[in-house]
Amino acid sequence: MTEPVRMLVYFAHPDDESFGFAGSLSMLADMGAQLTYVCATRGEVGEILVDGLTTPDQLGPYREGELRAALKIIGVQDLRLLGYRDSGMAGTPPNEHPAAFVNQDPELVATRVADIILETKPQIMLLYGPDGIYGHPDHVFAHVTGMPAIAQAAARGYQIPNVYFSAASRERVQKMASMPGNPFSKMSQETLSTFGTPSAEITTWIDIRSVRDRKLAALMAHRTQVGNDGPFANLAPELRDMWFSVESARTVPT
Repeated sequence: MTEPVRMLVYFAHPDDESFGFAGSLSMLADMGAQLTYVCATRGEVGEILVDGLTTPDQLGPYREGELRAALKIIGVQDLRLLGYRDSGMAGTPPNEHPAAFVNQDPELVATRVADIILETKPQIMLLYGPDGIYGHPDHVFAHVTGMPAIAQAAARGYQIPNVYFSAASRERVQKMASMPGNPFSKMSQETLSTFGTPSAEITTWIDIRSVRDRKLAALMAHRTQVGNDGPFANLAPELRDMWFSVESARTVPT
């Protein structure tokens, strides 16, 4: 690279960055890229899978600490926390909380994200597609606010050259969901049938085998969410390695 690549990632929760793109971001960091992670919430209504780590009322600050630890492993230098409250899953009481991300004014959220775009001037931006990977309300709302943010930034003088939607392969997810010990076992068949993006629609596949261990380490930093064993821990090693060999996205026409 003649000059550092600038990239902005806009997701909803701590750990979204690690599950989705820790490998790609690690490789970019090693190349000297300037990486900004915009995180909408602190994941206040997530799980606590390790007894005694924290308490429900302290989960948000604790997960922020986990996020900062993961970003240090990855090499992301710039964290922007928007500070909204985790909305939880669709139809649950946290959805009704007035501070929940999904209950915010979309235009105001978009303006905050546009301000960060104009400040950092990324050459690449990554966000969720309209499906939010599997329909999580906060993921979908990050898309609903992210696309207008891109348009606002363009109207105010900066057009992002390359925009991508995060895209987990639906076929890979369904294959993994059929294996013993997989992390999708709690999902309904209805959710699994629409989880992710059909592989034919994915435009970008990134080989992350060289930083697979780093991705796993970043994921393990989120102990409240992955527990002590980590994701896919009960899968056969060859299947786990296959899952953590590639990350994927789809290009968004600009």
